[in-house]
Amino acid sequence: MAKLVQNPFQEPILHFYNDLKSTEWEIPFVPQIIKSIVLITLLVLFPFFYISIGVISQVSSLLWDMIKESKDKFRDASLIDSSGFIIANAIYFILFIPLWIIQLPFILIGSLSNKNAVIILLILIAIAIIIYFLEGF
Repeated sequence: MAKLVQNPFQEPILHFYNDLKSTEWEIPFVPQIIKSIVLITLLVLFPFFYISIGVISQVSSLLWDMIKESKDKFRDASLIDSSGFIIANAIYFILFIPLWIIQLPFILIGSLSNKNAVIILLILIAIAIIIYFLEGF
């Protein structure tokens, strides 16, 4: 059975929550208000990432491991047993596709940013400049 990877957003969510609870309110309240607003914003944003990236990536990696394991068992099985593995593989793959489609933008952004961060930054700056100048027209 495949091992589940720990969700990378679980620890930051707990850290932000504990940091928000431990905020000491002293006069003037402005720094504490700013800190609380930032932490509440992060606490609202990170559960979205937890569900969209974290849980979905765990489920899709588990399904992909099951597909690979089923493929390995398919090679060693008899003709009758192999038909069951083919059906299981098809079901796993049908379940995997929507999760992979949800993850695809994050995968592409992550793979591009790891390889060519400076080039991507320059492209984004160029796009922002073009949009800025096109707004005037």
